[in-house]
Amino acid sequence: TSTDTVNSVEMRKVWKTLKRNGARPLGMNFLAIVDPEVSQDISADDLFHSAHELKDVTALYNNEIGEWMGFRVMVSNFIATHALIADADWTSAAAATGSWAGGDNKTVYVKITRVESDFGFETDVSNAEAVADVDNNEKINITFPSTPATGVTYNVYVSDTDNTSTDANLRRISTGNAAAAVLDLTTIITTFPTAASYPTTAPATPGTGVTVHTSFMFGKETYAMVDLAGDNLRVLITPSGPSKSDPADLTRPLALKGSFKAVVLNEDYLQRLESASAFD
Repeated sequence: TSTDTVNSVEMRKVWKTLKRNGARPLGMNFLAIVDPEVSQDISADDLFHSAHELKDVTALYNNEIGEWMGFRVMVSNFIATHALIADADWTSAAAATGSWAGGDNKTVYVKITRVESDFGFETDVSNAEAVADVDNNEKINITFPSTPATGVTYNVYVSDTDNTSTDANLRRISTGNAAAAVLDLTTIITTFPTAASYPTTAPATPGTGVTVHTSFMFGKETYAMVDLAGDNLRVLITPSGPSKSDPADLTRPLALKGSFKAVVLNEDYLQRLESASAFD
């Protein structure tokens, strides 16, 4: 709910879980990556204020969290938030003359998510909507929200079993759908999707009127990644000097070669905390 915000008690719970799982701190503390709104929930906590006004009031002056409750808190504006796509903003319905072959009188559940085109994050999420009494040779039409009109696309999730709406059974079957577009699902699937063909399942639906914020808290050796150095990141420049194609030496082609990979090594050392914020 809107009052479920990050505070000192919740941070202690996450610290306890990481310690119980055997995670080791990075130096003295675990690392917490939070967005700007959650950072303000933490610094607004009464215990945080009491501790800093007696000893480190400069942190309050500078709106700085630093180390708190066993975590080194860092703030990022690159963490997606999630909100509800209103039921009234999109539609799903069965219609005549299609290629559905999954059986008569079936109830197919559909969920959509909004994706920011600039970053590729799934942000807003809809409720799972039932399309009832779907028969063979019908089609299932999805009409996507018309606003925002640009800068977003939509993903579609469809249930893999008759009359089942749980997120674990909703499988992503389509991506990149434009705002206000209409999609006939039977051009992609003609029966319930299988886990083998469509392994990605749906994200949870946020509560009405609540923006969900995500924080990541983790310890040492949670993940590994390729260093951006040496042969993994090279800048190549052609030699300078005049040539037949460039007698005045006005241009020098430049190229960047890089390779990168990140991988989670131990999920027990990583905690994902979802919350609301009082600072939305």
